[in-house]
Amino acid sequence: MKQLVTITALLIFAIAFPQKPGTWYSFDEKVQGESLQGSLRGFKDGIGNVKIEPKFTGFTMATRFDDLIAVTEETDGKWDSYYLLKDGTKFGKDSLFVFDFSFDCESEGFIKFHDRKNDKVGMFGKNGKVAIPAVYNAMSKFKNGIAVALAGAEKVHMKHDHSDCDHWYYDGGIYYLINTNNEILIENFKPGEEIDYHSMQVSTEESTDETRVSFEGIDGNYYSFTNNKKLFEKFLLEEIIKNISHNKLIEHSWPELIHSSPEGWVSEDSREFINNNFDVIAEILNSTNDKSFEYSIEVDDNILCPDRMDSQFDHYRDNCGELDVARYPLMEIYINYKGHYETQKSFTFLKTEEGFKLLSLSLGSELK
Repeated sequence: MKQLVTITALLIFAIAFPQKPGTWYSFDEKVQGESLQGSLRGFKDGIGNVKIEPKFTGFTMATRFDDLIAVTEETDGKWDSYYLLKDGTKFGKDSLFVFDFSFDCESEGFIKFHDRKNDKVGMFGKNGKVAIPAVYNAMSKFKNGIAVALAGAEKVHMKHDHSDCDHWYYDGGIYYLINTNNEILIENFKPGEEIDYHSMQVSTEESTDETRVSFEGIDGNYYSFTNNKKLFEKFLLEEIIKNISHNKLIEHSWPELIHSSPEGWVSEDSREFINNNFDVIAEILNSTNDKSFEYSIEVDDNILCPDRMDSQFDHYRDNCGELDVARYPLMEIYINYKGHYETQKSFTFLKTEEGFKLLSLSLGSELK
């Protein structure tokens, strides 16, 4: 299928979401040697000046450097891991937080560290000092000045027939919602992955908005948050399915729509694509009202797209280069005739500041 580039749309996105002043951005340089193969990571400022030559590897994940990062470098055959400030200060060499073979990345001026003596997690602040003491089993990143922290849990090691791995999980404990001063806002807080932390509202009563969920805080107030899944379900029904039209779909679409093809992931101008395939799209979306079909909505974090489009989504990613699913989730709709999963169709919407945008779809051979 023909692959189209929407130059105007790309320029609009570049203007709408400029690079952050003062932020450094990663760049990689391929290397090949006796002890190291792959690439090394360095950092440039927003106008392309190299601030750190490529030298980081290993578990280094940061794609943006605001105040502090966690890195690994090799010097004379020795590996050195540490936290780093922009002025070159190194610290925390004995407390690197590692999860799934990756270091943590800064979020809102905080980064996780691991106190190995008591096997607990805390946070360093942007000055490199301890901001949240290591008293928690686990912590989320700070989002909108709040984070979820688990305390009082037991680490349970799973039994295996072989001894070369150590899989474990936390059992019990209490989840807290805390602020950047390590003050507890909510006790027994288990919100799920659909919560938008940037939508927090505090009031004396529970929210009556059907798209929000409320939690009672220890101060007697109610903290409510948008539930992205509930918000999307309302949008899908009221804005798309009930009044589906060419113009509605185009209004709520990304400038280019992505779909799979025998050549891989391709994209086309959304207006042209919808005009060519409107009847098929409308019929499949309307099947959500047919009891012969079943559908589900899931939250995802992985944008599949042609390589040339990847940078369009940098605004929606965190400092690790991963989609910020609390604020900008991917909402995926899966539709299939009951019991026939080989005929499954799917639509993916990205939440943006302008609302949900249809980003990609998989409709099989029915597309034109």
